[in-house]
Amino acid sequence: MTIRSTIALAAALAIFGTAPALAAPKPSDTVALSAAKKKKGVVRYRRAQEPQGQIACGPWGCRRIPPNCRIQGTVLDWHGNPTGIDDVRCR
Repeated sequence: MTIRSTIALAAALAIFGTAPALAAPKPSDTVALSAAKKKKGVVRYRRAQEPQGQIACGPWGCRRIPPNCRIQGTVLDWHGNPTGIDDVRCR
């Protein structure tokens, strides 16, 4: 049997509807699939958000500062240029 004859046979079976891969699903198959129980989803609750505070940058990185602290300004070097470090004052 050659490849051409195999393709011709598969095409003929597909046209007549006798190919097992192209057969219509039986009603009993669809009933079995719809009768399967679905798994319940997990309920996820969001945590209450904490009040957002300010973020101040220091020599070792930026961090959130406590609510009783405020940023007064930026630290300057000897020439008056900003260094990128925030001046934080707490009560």
